[in-house]
Amino acid sequence: MAPLHRLPAPRSGGPPQNDYVLTSDGTYKRRSVYGRTWDDAHRLKADSLNGLPVATSKITLSAYLAYWLANVAKSRVRRTTYVNYESLVRNYITADFGKKKLARLTARDIRAFLT
Repeated sequence: MAPLHRLPAPRSGGPPQNDYVLTSDGTYKRRSVYGRTWDDAHRLKADSLNGLPVATSKITLSAYLAYWLANVAKSRVRRTTYVNYESLVRNYITADFGKKKLARLTARDIRAFLT
């Protein structure tokens, strides 16, 4: 009798979705996307397919926001909204923690920025 093949046990982060995802430099890389459920993992993968790059360990917040402004927001919002977004990013967000690595940005950083 042939041995039974089992699927690997899911990680604590949920079932993986291996796929090619968009990175901030405009290239696609194979990454494992995890979520608590299959729906969460599919949602994260769909974000990449809709033009939102995944966070890599090397990209800074200012580089990510520059990419987002040029490639995502510019084509999806009105011109005045885009100008306001660009001004807010340049004057407030990038000035405070633009050199912070996106992968290391925490909720504590956001709370400190907002208060």
